[in-house]
Formats: sequence, structure tokens, C-alpha cells
Amino acid sequence: MLTSDFLTNIRVYYDRTMGDRQSQLYNYYTGSTIPIDSRKPVSDAKAATHTNVHVDFFKNIIDFKVGYMGKSITSTVNVEDPDLNKAIHDKYKAFEMLNNMSILNTESISWTSTSGISHRLLFTENGAVKIKNILPWQVIYKYDHTPLDPTVAYYYYTTVDLEGVKVSHIDVYDKHIVSYYVKNSDNMYQYLGEQLHNFIEVPIIPIINNDLWASDCEKSVRLMDVYDEVISDEAAEVKALRLAYIKIWGSLSTGMDSSGNEIDINDWMKQTSAMIFGVDDEGNKTGDAEFLEKNINDVVLENTLDRYRTHIFETSGSVDLKEFANTERVFSIKAQMMRPENTAAIAEQYLRASLFKQNRLWAYIQREIYNFNVTEMDIEWNFKRTFPRDLASESTTLTKLVKVITLNDALTQLGWENAEGIASRVIKEAEKIEEEANEEIEEEIEEEIDLTI
Repeated sequence: MLTSDFLTNIRVYYDRTMGDRQSQLYNYYTGSTIPIDSRKPVSDAKAATHTNVHVDFFKNIIDFKVGYMGKSITSTVNVEDPDLNKAIHDKYKAFEMLNNMSILNTESISWTSTSGISHRLLFTENGAVKIKNILPWQVIYKYDHTPLDPTVAYYYYTTVDLEGVKVSHIDVYDKHIVSYYVKNSDNMYQYLGEQLHNFIEVPIIPIINNDLWASDCEKSVRLMDVYDEVISDEAAEVKALRLAYIKIWGSLSTGMDSSGNEIDINDWMKQTSAMIFGVDDEGNKTGDAEFLEKNINDVVLENTLDRYRTHIFETSGSVDLKEFANTERVFSIKAQMMRPENTAAIAEQYLRASLFKQNRLWAYIQREIYNFNVTEMDIEWNFKRTFPRDLASESTTLTKLVKVITLNDALTQLGWENAEGIASRVIKEAEKIEEEANEEIEEEIEEEIDLTI
């Protein structure tokens, strides 16, 4: 049994080192915490013109990666015995459908790319293996070599009952038992009991984004904030162009209100345009005002924003989709896609390791409970990433390629799916057209012969 102080201390330490950062990144992605929205105008005068604008690069970058590498993740069974192959296939497909596996995988990629790590809990219910995805900051691992093989996992979460009462829980998993703790009215964690979780490994699996457990956008958040700030200030300036810019110096008199108090400068400026200045002992005015002109340098602003935008996508390992519309280079899209391809390839390797452990836990239950002969080696995961296609450039390249190699080889070089089938259909269609053309020529020749005779 663990003490309340121990459970509290490891939570506090983890939050200080990683957890707070992970939750902040997640909140930034979901939009529940957007720094630009917290920027307050410095005065009442500014409130009339200031505008907070948020350009959601973070969500666009993460969603692009999820669509790129999470669009098609499938499993296949590779067993020589056809009957056993079909049996394993049917059982595993039922397991995938029960847990909406495609949605879980997409969610895992999203959370992991957002915060650097997420987690997956396997548990049994009425003999069936079920899965639950867990948010990044809710699990702390104790491990010797790798978090994929922890000795203990601490799962922190909060429940809310129908009356809105929140209760803090900790479920502690070792390789055989799960122990339950709940925070009582004294703000101390109380031990509730334990039970077997039916596995021989800790059934919480980390899904890691990279070796640093880092978000794709982690190094770009500050740049995103600066971009927002520039956009917001520009919007404020455009709004302010409708107002008169006045330069005031000297001692300005705003007069007195009905209570005999001096009127606040911001209230006075909103209510009147009269400039009332005092005079000195010699009768000279103590101040004056003049109108100013202010212009926005669009070229400087545009170049600044373009540089920020470029650096945001570079440091996030992503690509700016608007660049695709402006390019005319052959294979330019694939060249630009190298950054997200690299980040996706690394994330895929970690996800494969996590899914391999998931299969191992599932196969263990099948053998132990159902006496069904299956291992994690019998099931493979297939990742298919889809490049955006620059069809105009590819068609130009295809035209050049088919002059020197076969159509099948040309399509294969371009990365087209089912190149052989496409080439076969095109060839058959060409042969059909050629055959019809030859028949027409033969008919014309026969007609000419008949006319000659």
C-alpha cells in the first residue's frame, strides 16, 4: 500500500518537469487556452481599437500530420495454415471493431503529436479485451529500460458525478495487480482495494512521438504567438485609421464633472473634441495639438509575416499547404513533404512498437482464457501515408518518361498505386482504338477498290 504523500509528490514532480507542459500544449491545440486571447489592452483608449486575432497554425499542423500518417492504418494476419489464418483474422477484426480501432489510432496520433506522448489502457470486460486512450499528462511510468516495459504505471484521473461533484482517483498498475486510490475530504489519497487485471504485463502502453517525447509544435508556439500579435496589432491599426491621430503636449485641461472632480482623460476624449489648454502668467498657452499622419508599410509587414510563417512550419517539421498552389516544379510537392515524412516515419516506429505490445496483450488473453493459439507475431500492422499529388507536374513528367520506358514503369516511378493495372487498361484501350482505326482503313480501301472496278 502506497502513502498519500508519495502519490502526491510524484504527481507534483512530474507536473513540474513534464506534465504541465504536456497539458498546456494540449489546451493550446484544442483552443481552450490561447495566449493571444489573454492579451489585455493597456488602457481604455486602446480598448476602442485593439483586436485579438488567432491564426491556428497549431491545429492545422497536427491535423495535417494525423491525416497524412493516420488515414490508413490496417492489420493483416500472416499464418501459413489457411484455416488458422482465417480464424485469427476474424477474431482480431472483431477486436478492432469492438474498440473502433481506427478512431483510437487517429486519436493517439493526434494526442502524441500534440503533447509528445499519450497512453493506451487495455482491460478485460466479460472476457473481451477493451481499450481506452489516456491523455498525455495522466500517466507516470516507473521503468528500468523503456516505458514500453514499465514495472509500475500510475494513472491519475478525475471523475464528475451527476451532481457535478469532482473526485480525484489514482489507479496503480503493476505487472499483475491494479490498486485503487481516491482522494477523501481531508485531501488525502485513501486506499480502496486491489484486483488482478488479468495480464502479465503492465497494461498501460505509452505511445511516443519521438525520442525526446516532444510535440511537433513545441518549438513553434512562441513564433505562433508572435505571428498572432503582429496580425492583431495590424488589425488594430487598420481599425484606428478611422480615428484622428492627435499629438498633444503641455498641460491639457479636461474640466470638472458635476461633482467637482477632474474628468478622466479617456472619458473626456470620448465625449468631446475640444482641446482646452491652460495659459501661463504671461497669457501664453501651455500646450497645443496637431494632427498626425500614419501609414502602414505593407511590404515590410508582409515580409515579416512570411518569415514567421516559414519558420513556424520548419520548426514544426511540417509544410505550408498554401505553397503547393504557387509551385510549378516537377516533384516539388514530394520535395516539400520531406519534413512531415521524416516526423511521421519516426512517430510510426514508436506507434508500431506500442501496437506490437497491444497485440501481445491481446494474444495472451486469447491463449489463457480461450485456449486459442495465436501470438503477436501472427499479426502485422500496415501504414500507408498519402502524399498530396501535384498532378500537373506528374503529367508533364509522365509524358517525358513514356518516351523512354514502358507506361507501367513510368507510372511506378511516379508512385502511382496499381500501376500495372492502369497500364494494362490503357494499353487495351489503345489496342482497341488501333483495331477500330484499322477496320475503318480497310473499309475505305475496299470502297476505293469497288469504285475503281
